[in-house]
Amino acid sequence: MPKGRPSAVTHRIGRCLTEHRLRLFPWKRRAPFSRITNATLAGDASDASLRDFYECVGVCALLCFVAVGVYLIVRACCIESGYKVLLEEGDYDRAAKAVNNRIGTIYWAVMTAAYLLVSFLSMGWAITWVIWPVAGILYGALTAFLKMRT
Repeated sequence: MPKGRPSAVTHRIGRCLTEHRLRLFPWKRRAPFSRITNATLAGDASDASLRDFYECVGVCALLCFVAVGVYLIVRACCIESGYKVLLEEGDYDRAAKAVNNRIGTIYWAVMTAAYLLVSFLSMGWAITWVIWPVAGILYGALTAFLKMRT
């Protein structure tokens, strides 16, 4: 028997395996895109590949709507905060900036010194970073307390 041609037995076994595979996985008879277009033209919404297609389109549409919403919110907030800076309102008025500058400079210098002191003495660089979030929360509390007093 020539090497290039399969025998009749090999051909029958291959055909039997192909038929068995198509019985187990009927959606693999054609390319997925042709199944989607054929099912769409026929109006068959029960096809699994068509449902998967609609599911992907739905997720993509959802993500596009979320992206547009986030863009609009961020854009509006940036414009609003820009006006607050220009008009010196809220945290940006002259008195608030003076208090924040005076207290902030001293506070953050002390926190930096405390961080370096604790870190060098303990050599626990993996855990001493916790000082920074705690310092930020304390700074917010301190500025809120000073605003209430004035």
